[in-house]
Amino acid sequence: MIAGIAHFLDIEFTDPTKAPVANVSPGSITNGVTPITSSGTSPANARTDIQALLSAITAAGLSAKGATLLMSEANALALAGSVNALGQPVFPALGADGGTAQGIAVVTSQVLGANVIALAPDCVFLADEGGVTIDVSREASVQMDSAPMAVPDATVVFTSFWQQNLIGLRAERFINWKKARAGCVQYTVQTYVAA
Repeated sequence: MIAGIAHFLDIEFTDPTKAPVANVSPGSITNGVTPITSSGTSPANARTDIQALLSAITAAGLSAKGATLLMSEANALALAGSVNALGQPVFPALGADGGTAQGIAVVTSQVLGANVIALAPDCVFLADEGGVTIDVSREASVQMDSAPMAVPDATVVFTSFWQQNLIGLRAERFINWKKARAGCVQYTVQTYVAA
């Protein structure tokens, strides 16, 4: 359950289509950011893309010192497996669990897909209650629907946990984030290929 919450939060934090919902959830850090066009799929293109992301952060008047890259494990593995003409690793300190690329810290999460994100962590505010609350119920009645009605009407069919001998678990985590300044997050969309 905790892994599922972490997976969900990774999506909420990074998905460019996740807009903020007032008094419900924050928008992702990439929401509203125009992606930088990738230069291509090769490791050399990845170096160019990383430089472009960091240059965009510094062009916004922010420091790239302490910048962090977020990418999928697949992209990190493709770059980690790339070698130059002499057979030397192009990104020797990079692996599926992250590491560094061109001296920049890399954090991996498979939910990122083709998105490669650069951010200045000092410019992203985070408020976290610090825990997960798990509630259990055997008596609840719920609408078993992936898109339940916010205000149920007479057509809604409820399932009783008690009558069906079911147990319901609800996990809650209170966390919020916000970009402090425009330009502190940049991203590109590319799936890199090992060379």
